[in-house]
Amino acid sequence: MSRKKQAIYIYFILAGSFLLSLFSIIQKIILNINPFALNGFIIPIIFGSAVGAILAFFMIRIKREKLISKGILSSISCPTIVTNKRSQIVDYNNATAKILNLPKSEILGKRINEILEFNPAEEVEHNSKIGSKIFQMELNNKTFYFGRNVQKFKDPFTKDIYFVTSLSDLTERIESEKRLIEAKNLAEKADRLKSEFLAQISHEIRTPVNTITSFSSIIESELREKSEFEFEEYSEFFSSIRKGSKRLIRTVDSILNFAQMQLGNYEVFIEEINLYDLVNSISENYLPEINAKNLSFTLKANKKDIYAKIDKELFQLLFDNLLENSIKYTSEGYITVNLNEENNQINFSIEDTGSGIDKEFHDKIFEPFAQEDSGYSRKFEGMGLGLSLVKRCIELNKGEMELTSEKNKGTKFHLTFKAA
Repeated sequence: MSRKKQAIYIYFILAGSFLLSLFSIIQKIILNINPFALNGFIIPIIFGSAVGAILAFFMIRIKREKLISKGILSSISCPTIVTNKRSQIVDYNNATAKILNLPKSEILGKRINEILEFNPAEEVEHNSKIGSKIFQMELNNKTFYFGRNVQKFKDPFTKDIYFVTSLSDLTERIESEKRLIEAKNLAEKADRLKSEFLAQISHEIRTPVNTITSFSSIIESELREKSEFEFEEYSEFFSSIRKGSKRLIRTVDSILNFAQMQLGNYEVFIEEINLYDLVNSISENYLPEINAKNLSFTLKANKKDIYAKIDKELFQLLFDNLLENSIKYTSEGYITVNLNEENNQINFSIEDTGSGIDKEFHDKIFEPFAQEDSGYSRKFEGMGLGLSLVKRCIELNKGEMELTSEKNKGTKFHLTFKAA
């Protein structure tokens, strides 16, 4: 407040006090009291002047504090609205005026719920607490999201209750979150469709292949029994049918297992099994292939009664894939399987002298359909699902795996499980 305005306020207050004193003197004259007595004249003047000065001081102070409050309110960057206990808007800042885009006459004195569709006083009364909330509103044909924080305070002079509501524009953040959720849902839907498609197409391939394999075996048996038929000329054809069918069935099985695990439909059945017996049994099935490539195979174990609580089918699937890879990628040398139990932990490894894996590809090798040697000119068959299945099988069996491999020097997979 300027000094000129302060002087005007003081002038009017002192004038009022003087008139009050003058009225008192006239009253005393009418009542026949000596107006010049100490209690008849001087005291009213002194008393009136003192009261006027005090009133002037407090009025100036109140006015100054109101101006300070107004300045603070205007300096706040976020929209801020002050309402009384009747929910009427008594003040607001420039940021509020910008978002409401309404004339002052349509804001001041209006109930806040008529403009912003919420009532701070009712919220505080019903919730018995003051805090932050998010609400949605339409402004200029566009949807906005605001966070609101309500604070309650009491005027120290009038003892009136007021509510200060601060708004923060959350539109951009919430729209970004919505876009992220939509993108996530689309990605999950695409992943489900892919897995469902793989499962369906795998089933459609597997059925006719099994039919071809079965009937080719019947034809092969019939031709072998006929002495007049020179079967040896055609034995290679039947061998090719068996190998091709086995390869296709193995590919289909990998796709089916992968799709089942991706969809989360695989139910893990934990049981106590003898790992040595299982590993030995699976290894024997692959001995013809190992011997056909003149490879050396060794199964080493510190004892034969090694028990673990795992899913038998998952372990068989992971060992099948690891052993098939060792046979496929090893042209000479050896394949060694190590199995031992120590300190309530089972260590299982398979090591070969095959082509090995480049160190730069170690992190990618477990990704679905990942192959170090890809394209039509690749040397080895396969879809690149084997190691991704191995990784998933180990995770479902709550085991751990470590890869050690160097290009042209072989590969070693080391697995650990808890003993039963």
